Amino acid sequence: MSPSRAGFAIRTRRDVWTATSTSATGTGTQALTLNADHTFSVTHTFLTYATNQVVVNVQDNGGGSGFTNSSVSVQRFALESDPLTPA
Repeated sequence: MSPSRAGFAIRTRRDVWTATSTSATGTGTQALTLNADHTFSVTHTFLTYATNQVVVNVQDNGGGSGFTNSSVSVQRFALESDPLTPA
């Protein structure tokens, strides 16, 4: 499963920004692309059913930084036949 999460950063000066995401799955820190309008999107593939924390950190070249975290719950689900086209 590869859920996606979107967000944005507010730019107050002409700093150069970098962004990273980290999940608790042991894959390490991944670089994020900040779009021209300061938005970003995080996509991560989870290989196990669990609730995981994902942290996004945005830093500027002036020493400022901010972060947000989110829980992602990956659960099993049962496939059901389509009642409009039964198998």
